[in-house]
Amino acid sequence: MINVNLTASFLSSRAMLPLLEKGDRATILNFSSIDGLRGSLWHSAYAASKGGVLSLTRTLALELAHRGITVNAICPGTVDTPMVQNMLRNKAGIDREALHPLKRISTPEDQAVAAAFLCSPEAQYITGVSLSVDGGRAIR
Repeated sequence: MINVNLTASFLSSRAMLPLLEKGDRATILNFSSIDGLRGSLWHSAYAASKGGVLSLTRTLALELAHRGITVNAICPGTVDTPMVQNMLRNKAGIDREALHPLKRISTPEDQAVAAAFLCSPEAQYITGVSLSVDGGRAIR
């Protein structure tokens, strides 16, 4: 879990840095989770790895700002993917939609819109941010 979520984010950023430094406006976008913001019962390794991604995001934002590189993170809640659909089938009686104030789980497109914004010229003055894209679930 730590290798896939945290170490991979670190190594990817380090590997891409020489290319990012050549661009006029470069950004690193990490993917964390609302569980990285607030923890998650029975998911300590996952929550810790995603919390590490958030700390990495803030630290890289500070370290790379002088190079003109922005670094941000998206923190999804529940996203409608085949993996989540399978999990929900195996946990009858859990109404995931009721956990979200917007009364639906996220689509991959919801996440893509946020990612596109944070990588766009309109977000060129945003760095070190962790954006929850979770239908309000993290504030419950």
